[in-house]
Formats: sequence, structure tokens, C-alpha cells
Amino acid sequence: MHHKKLFAFLLTALSVFLLVGCGGQKKAKENPAAPKNGTAVKVLKGEYIISDNKDEPSSGKGYLALKLRLKNNGSPVRLSSISNFKLKSKSDDELNPVSIYGTGDEFSTISSMELDEDDDSTGYVLFLVDKKSKYTLEVKPTSKKAKEVPKSKVKIDASKYKDNTSQAKDAVSAYVDSVFLNQSDKDDQYEKLLTNELLTEKNSYRRTMRSYLENTVFHSPIVDKAANKMMDQFQTANAEQASVSYQIKEATPTAATVEVTPTVMDLSNVSNVISQTSSNLLKSDKLPEGTTYTQVQRAAKEMVVAKFADVLKQIPARERTSAEIRLVKNGKKWRISTSDYGFKSVRDKFMGQAY
Repeated sequence: MHHKKLFAFLLTALSVFLLVGCGGQKKAKENPAAPKNGTAVKVLKGEYIISDNKDEPSSGKGYLALKLRLKNNGSPVRLSSISNFKLKSKSDDELNPVSIYGTGDEFSTISSMELDEDDDSTGYVLFLVDKKSKYTLEVKPTSKKAKEVPKSKVKIDASKYKDNTSQAKDAVSAYVDSVFLNQSDKDDQYEKLLTNELLTEKNSYRRTMRSYLENTVFHSPIVDKAANKMMDQFQTANAEQASVSYQIKEATPTAATVEVTPTVMDLSNVSNVISQTSSNLLKSDKLPEGTTYTQVQRAAKEMVVAKFADVLKQIPARERTSAEIRLVKNGKKWRISTSDYGFKSVRDKFMGQAY
């Protein structure tokens, strides 16, 4: 009986120092307790990311971001991602954390923190790992009182964590399809991925496009019915011709940046069509006597409006310069930052602007 009690005690003591993390969004099944005088470590979640200021990983590797909860059960300690966190492989090779510093909604890793007794905090550590390998995360804080602090260990199976980086690209693609190209069959995908209110975004785009048509292309107001018909015609024609390239520049648990390179129609040549139509009218012998130049211009514009669908058939799509769209994670979905310069640049190209 004495030996059984001793064996049970040893098993309990061992489990205090060895913690097991979880993959994806699942919670760890093992007890996340830690040494009574050390720092408890629990992996809250983890996922692979793409960083815009880090080299692209080689095949089979990826940047794994682990969100940790740290609770100090002992005397005051300091933690630095550089010196207090290590990822050890089965062959005892050590991986040092990769640091990323951001502001606002930008992703950041733990830089440094101080924990007094019973304090707790959360933060990310980032490692470049082999996606199929198993590791042990070792956390050994530095005591503020020159005391030896126990090391906590968490098992990490890199294959259990998800790579969700493509979701940001899918979200931007859904926005382009539903809002800029008015493809209603893509609206379900939009609602699944984005928190931007769809009808609000569609109305905003069409208001901006109408302003562009009236103030830049035709230099004249256009009645509602004609304007709406023209925008429908343009979005339909653009959807038939357009192609779009998307490249993820950054994708983290908090934000993402997607580079968009559109091949779309350019409406700047419509002014040439108006000028040619006006010139043909002036040369015509069918104009009533006394017709003014202003009246000829108005008539030319009305004619172009009436045959706008045919005019669009003569405008080829061309590749435009790239611009970046910024997204912020909003719960499990994304929110596109529509006030950013990059977004407006992409939007304007899908309205037919030349630049």
C-alpha cells in the first residue's frame, strides 16, 4: 500500500510540470496547472500566419502563432519572448521565437512582461516550425528576486493547428464580386466572411460611381432611371471582362492585407465617344437652324447615354496597378477598412477610373 501511494504521488508531481497544448481552437484536455511556485502556461489557441516583414517559409514550414495565458503562482517574475520561451523538437533542437511588433489592431508578439504573484496575462509567441512535427514549448521566467523559477512545459503538435490565411483573400474576393461587380450569386459568400453591411456597401459604391459618371465622364447630371441603367450595364460588362489577381501580403489572427491587381474596363475614353458624336452632329445637315453648341453637346451626351451598352462593348479591359486592401478581424469574420487609401484606389479602378 505504501508503494502505491508513493507511485501515485510521483505521477501527480510529474503532471504539474508537463502541460499539453491544443490544436486549432480546441481547449487542452490535460490539466493546465503549473508549479506551485512557477508560472502556469495554457495554450488558448494557435494558427499559422503570414507576415509581411518575414521571409516566406520553405515548403512544409510555417509561422505558428500560439496565444498563451500565463499565470504567476510564485514570486514576481519577468518574461521576454527572446530569452524565456523556447520550442524544442524531439531531437532537442531549440527554436527561438520570432518577434513582430505592431500597433492598434496590428498583430504583436509578447515583447516583455512582468507578473507579480497571482497576476495573469495573455499574449502571442511566434515560431517558424515544420508543420508536421511535434515540439515542447518551454517557458522559464526570470525571477525578479534572484530565485530559481521552475520551467513549465507544453506539448505542441504543429500538425493540429490550422492555416486560415486564405480566408482574408476569400473575403476580399467576395467583396469585389458582390459590391463592385454586382454578382448577387456571391452574396451568401460575402455574408459568411464579412461584417461590412452588404446593402450599405453596394449603395455607397453606386453613389460614388454615379458621381464619377456625372462629374468626370459626362460633366452633366443624369436622371435617376438612366443613371441606374448605365451602372447596371457597366457592372455587367465589367463582370464579363474583368479578371482579378489576389495576393496575401499579411494574415494574422487580428488583421490582414491583400494586394489586388484588377484587369477592368476604363471609362476615360467615353469622353472621346461624346466628342466624336458631337462632331458628327455638327457636320449633320439635320440640325435645326439656330441650334447652339451647348445644345449639340447635350444631344451628343444623351445619345451616348442611350447607347451606353454598345459603347461599353468597344472598351477592352486592361490590367491596372495593384493596391492593397486592409482587413481587421471582427469575431470570426473580417471587416474591410473602406476608409483606407488602398481600398479607395481599388474601388475607383472598378468604377472605370483611369488611375
